[in-house]
Amino acid sequence: MTLGFTGGSGAGKSTALRILEEEFNGAVIDCDAIYRGLLEENEDLKHEIAFTFPDCIVKGKVDRRVLASQVFTDENKLVRLNKITHKYVAFEAESLLAIQDGLAAIDAIALLESGLKDLCDKVIVVTAPYEMRIARIMVRDELTEEEAKQRINAQFDETYYTQRADYVLRNEGTQEEFEMKCRNLFSGIVQ
Repeated sequence: MTLGFTGGSGAGKSTALRILEEEFNGAVIDCDAIYRGLLEENEDLKHEIAFTFPDCIVKGKVDRRVLASQVFTDENKLVRLNKITHKYVAFEAESLLAIQDGLAAIDAIALLESGLKDLCDKVIVVTAPYEMRIARIMVRDELTEEEAKQRINAQFDETYYTQRADYVLRNEGTQEEFEMKCRNLFSGIVQ
């Protein structure tokens, strides 16, 4: 079985996926990690980004912070970046999924629009209140409040995700409450 996990930044997908991995023996395919790795190693991807966003290349490498400052303030640039990156990330995720045996999860903020949803048996969306998400990604990504808001505001709203999900995990209480919600949901799905 393959579960797709999506939702806005800072909603709590990492917590849900940790539980799936540690307590349900699920293999997690992290598309953010794939993307970061491809930015370092895939010359074709770097070439396409350099062609489209030349200001983001510093000493032959993609400066992710500069790139983020451009795409999270300009919707058209974000669409262009996604058009470039989705095909590379999806190919790598599908390759990793092909070698999995048993329960697997694809963690992708762009699961729905990248085509990765088609590889999943069920889609789980994780949501959390806006202010909670801002605070989390400020700490996690070492961002200013303004940078965190730019990233979140550049993403789809919660309704976009929840209308396309098989299951919704709402992360609006304590850490322990959310972890229990995850365990309950996963128990019902995978057993």
